[in-house]
Amino acid sequence: MKKSFLVLLVTVFLISGCSQKKAIDYSNGPVISEQTLSDAELELSLIQSCIDDYNSGKIAEREEYYGIDIAPLPLEVDSIPEISSLNQLTISKEKSENSNADFIAALAINDEYSIQFTLYNISDSAFWLNGTASFLVNTDNIIQNDPQFASYKSVLEKLLTDELDVLNWMYGMDVTLAETEGPLPGYYEVLSIGSTEMHSIEEMKAFAETVLPKSYLESNFYPSAFGSDSSIYKEADGVLYCAASGFYPENPSSVYAPDYIAAITDDGSSVSIDILKKVMDQVQPQLYRIILLHNENGYLLSTTY
Repeated sequence: MKKSFLVLLVTVFLISGCSQKKAIDYSNGPVISEQTLSDAELELSLIQSCIDDYNSGKIAEREEYYGIDIAPLPLEVDSIPEISSLNQLTISKEKSENSNADFIAALAINDEYSIQFTLYNISDSAFWLNGTASFLVNTDNIIQNDPQFASYKSVLEKLLTDELDVLNWMYGMDVTLAETEGPLPGYYEVLSIGSTEMHSIEEMKAFAETVLPKSYLESNFYPSAFGSDSSIYKEADGVLYCAASGFYPENPSSVYAPDYIAAITDDGSSVSIDILKKVMDQVQPQLYRIILLHNENGYLLSTTY
């Protein structure tokens, strides 16, 4: 009898307690919990998560999920040191005038490489929603025109030069046209294309496909260059015509420097090249990745770099 009465009292207490819980007001939208971590704690947490993504092989997954390109690990680096304190970083005291970053810091990986973390917003959401990571190399340790990379350097230089030509031609640039309009309104006869002897769309396509994958060209350039009513190029009676172009691409502020290659791997189907860029002819420490694809006639530039 006593036991039953005790159980009843406990039950009544629990029901009463639940009924008196304060209701949550959702009338103004979702309730957002107040941020309790300091900026320093958030910075450390974000950077730790970035390092973990690299060390656990999740970069490709993150690229797909967020729809972004993320710098790959350098070819000569297997992992990034874990950190437990911001004191392990070299924090930038002076931010670039052209940067709106809230936090820039670097972590040494070894004597040759480091990783730079740039945060544009300090919050508890994912690192890749807040910033970027890039890899820097000690330029003093890179051999300019390293003989071991000579054959790849030659191939890369030609492909990069040819790529620039092809992309210009796709927009009707670096093409010499007749002064008077041809039989097609708004189109002028093509007298020359760069320094080549090409005079037809098929010849232009054939050359472009020795530089870039055909599927990439067909998806991104052929429709506007050759395949529409208002395309840049048209043929009539065996003569190639080009629309007068109002497109003038800006000169790139930075260019790849094939004389500064840090590392290369070749797996038989593709060649990965870690390379630097130059700005105003000055080599920069940030590392970039170029991929060449083996094909039956040599190499193509991959469009994933």
